[in-house]
Amino acid sequence: MTDGSRQSSQSGARPSEAEVAERLRGIVAGFSGRCGFYARDLRSGRTVEHAAGEVFPTASLIKVAILVELERQVLAGDLTMSQELELRDADRVGGSSLLRHMSAGIRLPVRDWAFLMMTVSDNTATNVLIDLVGLDAVNATMVREGFPAVRLNHKIDFEHLWQDAGHLGVGSPRAFAELMAAILEQRLLTPAACEDMLRLMDGVGAGERLARYIPYNPYAAQMREQGATAAESGPLLRFAGKTGSLTGVRTHAGVLWSEEVPVRLALCGMAADSTDRTWTVDADGSIALARFGRLAYDALGGQATP
Repeated sequence: MTDGSRQSSQSGARPSEAEVAERLRGIVAGFSGRCGFYARDLRSGRTVEHAAGEVFPTASLIKVAILVELERQVLAGDLTMSQELELRDADRVGGSSLLRHMSAGIRLPVRDWAFLMMTVSDNTATNVLIDLVGLDAVNATMVREGFPAVRLNHKIDFEHLWQDAGHLGVGSPRAFAELMAAILEQRLLTPAACEDMLRLMDGVGAGERLARYIPYNPYAAQMREQGATAAESGPLLRFAGKTGSLTGVRTHAGVLWSEEVPVRLALCGMAADSTDRTWTVDADGSIALARFGRLAYDALGGQATP
């Protein structure tokens, strides 16, 4: 193995509780800041966790809560996904955004704004949608649905975020993983709304963070359709999630499931206060989340794979 997080027994058996605890301690010790992790096997209820109830800055992970509120208002008839919103110069915000480079005056359906917010983490789209649904409405829905730890504090404002990483939003690993579980299990809103949210989060951040060290191939189904064998494509795994990033902060929550192999997981990692200020895929926060994803897969997702 090239990474200690990928170690499993030679027999491929699930690691023991002692091995899980040792690997989890190693992940925490290998990160330069403060981190929290939570994963739950949605079949058995078994968990792997560390500081799962502690509050961390969310960065863009809070966009999951905004999406939930958007879908709720669509169901209530207050909005439609097809209604168009116009991009204004005043809407532009820095950080990750395609829209800030596009021409003022363009009009896009609400669904396209939501797609940009979730798949490329577009900050301009996010602020426009916060204005549309209302910040207080997002938080009220999180409380009502049983996730009070998930809180949107302000619109995206980097002048403040440079000073306070929690200015945008805060939450706990357990709350975000369980929010994702509720979406996968269709316990929020309606089954159709949950399916739509999973589509909007399909594969987000998987290869960089939580699914980096597991045999997740986003093109496995397409490869099979073209005649590839299971050995060539790897298992048919599905992943949906959302990342968040600020200097010294990395977050990721998601669900991993399959009809082919025994895995059905909700998981979240949140890392903050890192002394690694780089923005590479190998920043220590991203690596910590990736190592935890592998641990959760080995411990809770059926037999480990070497």
